[in-house]
Amino acid sequence: MKPRSGFGTTLLVVPFVASLQGCGDVPNRIESIGLAPGQTPALDTPLTVEVRGSGTCTNMTVDWGDGNREDFQAVTFGGSPECQFDTDSAGRQRFQCNVRHTFTGWGGGKTVTAIAKARCDGRVNTRFVIEPSVYILAFARPGSSACNVITNRPSLVNRTLVKITTVPPDTRCPGIRYPDGHCYDAEGVAVLSVAGDPFPFPGMRMNSLVLRVGTQVVQGGTNMNFVTNQEGGLETCLNELDPRAGNGGYEIHIRADQLGPPP
Repeated sequence: MKPRSGFGTTLLVVPFVASLQGCGDVPNRIESIGLAPGQTPALDTPLTVEVRGSGTCTNMTVDWGDGNREDFQAVTFGGSPECQFDTDSAGRQRFQCNVRHTFTGWGGGKTVTAIAKARCDGRVNTRFVIEPSVYILAFARPGSSACNVITNRPSLVNRTLVKITTVPPDTRCPGIRYPDGHCYDAEGVAVLSVAGDPFPFPGMRMNSLVLRVGTQVVQGGTNMNFVTNQEGGLETCLNELDPRAGNGGYEIHIRADQLGPPP
């Protein structure tokens, strides 16, 4: 199971469309979502998220943003193990559902979304950051292949905002030096390789960092970002003639913010 609270603690409430009515003429609607008080977001730690609303809701889905979704059934009068209801003196009802989830693998931004499914309306989400939010990878040459998958992190899910910055350990050569004496950082050469060249990634800058997720290939650099369009392991690649020819490298700082389901 998994949680809530903002890449900067943002709360979004999507207006309901055709609300049903409950006791006391209160609409059946999911209204808010957030981490339960007193928690520090962390990996491998069960986190509790509070989903609140008015009236009742017989079915809702919680999308944890990391590829996992859960349906909660029979969220009705009398409650359930996750949900409880209160009724005021005027007969107006409100509900609160406490759901739990454990995030693993990547730190960074998380988005949790609650979506009404039956006898209620509304869609709300919340965002929060799990530290350490940045994963640091040592990228070096010589190597054995053009690409290497990050093996100690799980696959990135679809709709992950990946932010890349690079840090050179040696300012005299802020990257990789080749036998001809030239040194290139992650930006490479301001010349694109073309089909038919011996470079592995046509259309990408020569000797530059390239990121790959499944079939998605993205031009890398010293400071850039992209959003994944599919699930897959993150591969760091170099658009060079021979991975065994160069010497040196740089740190790649990677932040993966999960954006949640599309609107």
